[in-house]
Amino acid sequence: MYVDDASCLYILIEDFDKELNDFIITGKSEYKEFHVLPKTKEEELINECEHLGFEYRYFNHRLEYMNEIVIIKYLKIHNPESGISISLIPWFVVPRKPFPIVVYIYADWYYHVKGTEVPGKKSLQEAAIATGKLFGIMTLNKSTVSRNIGAMKKIIDMPQKGLSLTVSDFEVEQSDTARIHGLNEDAVEQAIGLLKSCPSIKVLKEKYHGVIEPLPKAINANPSAKHVLSDVPAEYSQILINTDSVNRNNPDKRNRPPRPRKKREKDNPVQHRLRFVEYARREKIRKEFIEICRQLVLDAAVKYHCFLI
Repeated sequence: MYVDDASCLYILIEDFDKELNDFIITGKSEYKEFHVLPKTKEEELINECEHLGFEYRYFNHRLEYMNEIVIIKYLKIHNPESGISISLIPWFVVPRKPFPIVVYIYADWYYHVKGTEVPGKKSLQEAAIATGKLFGIMTLNKSTVSRNIGAMKKIIDMPQKGLSLTVSDFEVEQSDTARIHGLNEDAVEQAIGLLKSCPSIKVLKEKYHGVIEPLPKAINANPSAKHVLSDVPAEYSQILINTDSVNRNNPDKRNRPPRPRKKREKDNPVQHRLRFVEYARREKIRKEFIEICRQLVLDAAVKYHCFLI
């Protein structure tokens, strides 16, 4: 559960409608619009809202992913007496962000990992191209990656009790597991319960003192995604194959006037010098990284009740 400074709560849904889950994993679907909750669960929630006098509305979240633009429809429930609203969103959605959270995390991680491999050679442009290819987002650019790196500095470098991840073991502590399930399997019941019993956001924060807590300040002046994602295999960054040296064996040294060329699109000006690893390899990396991010997002939700970005 996330709480903002106003009067809106966000509850993450981990197990959502099958069609939506399949789309996030495979990147393929015949549908262009997805509901977060299964139909029967959604109907139950709406009936309960009407019975209690709560207001509800659908929010359409536009998402670009795997060369598709789809709409994610999630419910926002409002108690007119207390003024509290609760939105039920899937774990990979960040409100007002056009891409799944896995895209932002991968771009940040890629940027830092490549800089570690070759000191001083960090490239926002390369991070944007590699991430865009992996997740099918041709509109991703280096300015988006740069802004996101700055936004994630608040979370990616934590004190000792901060976020952790082990790629070979996606388990969390038993106490955290129970709390995750409380935010997931019973999300609808929890949303209704909070709206019925809590008179204000202020009271909610007091009631959940020690659970809904401010984000700890970073202890490192130079935060890095590598701190949180240190166990992610470095080979997950092997998306691009540099071909700068191609066709250099027989250079043509004749002095010729330059031939007129068509103007190139400015989105990816260096893409003509790069090629990518095979599709099967990219798919393996994408699916495994999604699972890593799912655990990381839930870890942040359980421990700090905040978004990663």
